[in-house]
Amino acid sequence: MDERRRALNEYFDGMHELLSRQEQAMKAYLRGGELPLSPSAHRDRAPVWVTGIGMVTPLGVGWRENWERMCRGESGVRPARNFDAAGLASRFAGEVPAHFEERYRAACRLQYPERYARFTQFALLSARDALDDAGIDVDREDHERVAVCLGVGAGAFNYLLPINESLLGKGKGIWPALDHNYVVKHMTNAAAAQLSIWLGARGPSTTVSAACATGAQAIAMAIDWIRDGRADVVLAGGCDSTVNRFVIHAYNQIMALSTNNREPEKASRPFDRRRDGFVMSEGGAVLVLESEEHARNRRAARYATLLGHGTTSEAYNIVTPRPMGEGMARTMALALQDAGIGPERIDYISAHGTSTKLNDANETLAIKSVFGERAYDVPVSSLKSMIGHPIGASSAIEAGITALSLAHGTVTPTINYEDPDPECDLDYVPNRARPARMRFALSNAFGFGGHNCCLVLGS
Repeated sequence: MDERRRALNEYFDGMHELLSRQEQAMKAYLRGGELPLSPSAHRDRAPVWVTGIGMVTPLGVGWRENWERMCRGESGVRPARNFDAAGLASRFAGEVPAHFEERYRAACRLQYPERYARFTQFALLSARDALDDAGIDVDREDHERVAVCLGVGAGAFNYLLPINESLLGKGKGIWPALDHNYVVKHMTNAAAAQLSIWLGARGPSTTVSAACATGAQAIAMAIDWIRDGRADVVLAGGCDSTVNRFVIHAYNQIMALSTNNREPEKASRPFDRRRDGFVMSEGGAVLVLESEEHARNRRAARYATLLGHGTTSEAYNIVTPRPMGEGMARTMALALQDAGIGPERIDYISAHGTSTKLNDANETLAIKSVFGERAYDVPVSSLKSMIGHPIGASSAIEAGITALSLAHGTVTPTINYEDPDPECDLDYVPNRARPARMRFALSNAFGFGGHNCCLVLGS
């Protein structure tokens, strides 16, 4: 494994010369008129308000607990406690704290709470908290105007290994080994389906799966539903629970994860020279999105306004982005175009920032391509430094925290940034939160498979 990792690092180092040669070409592409940063057709449409936020992460349950700990620059990554990590190359993860279970049962008040898969539990509690936060009583709403759009990256992965072990290790047949609720419990769309059933929401309901861009894609789809008049209220976000021996080992095989077992709380270090992979984690976030008219009619307050989004495909490689961050840059440019604002008005960028060699370097180059010299003046930070990478939930959590950043005038930090990388030379808000006057922010999400999605938020 060490030899393979060294070979991969040598490959990444050798990309520098190629990236340098392509930099000017990429800048010309973006600034040559093919992607004009002019107001889009969506500019005159009614804005979409974020009026409620609920989340579950390795740092806590509810946005307040998460916000406070993120502003203190704490890490939610620890040695694995919910599974046996012996013999794995990575023996740590970002696991949701134990008090989640109590909060879930108390807040959701389900007759059979154990019948819901863990990723669905994250979604249900996050939705309950988000609705309470927004002050919405769904029973008083037109149920046909309430919609659900949730993302799940790979939630059912959490259950593959226990079933395989029960089948092969215990010698039981397939029928006694399987939970009779297995299909409806672990199907990928279970979270969206159960949430719409629970709330009686009869508007559109769907599940998005786009790897690490999943949550942002779900929010982008929800924006369009509201813009197009299909719904007044949408519960949008993402959830995932993929932390177990099977998944950790699988990601170790492609050398995607950090192996810093000595200091797991420092393993996720986006943009730092010593980064060696991301940290697998779990969690969920749901945002209450409303049309401005609906929110004003009920005199709701807002955290932020969702102004636009950009969505593209790399169409290049299943696990690596195009050189120079070409696809990333194009996605950011399209999001700005959709929002009807130029890059000079962005005050903060919530980075995808996975803590991998290739992603962080390419995202940095993409930001430079879009923002030019101003890239050095815009704060850029990565929440994954604190919570790890909860796959399908990550960009939903990041969108929620970006909205809170705008509302509170505070930029959360990139922790574990200790050894600057010459190829990653922007302002990554190292290690401490920072007060900032912000009007507009960009939230980036770039996933395996080449799925890209960026959101533009305004205060």
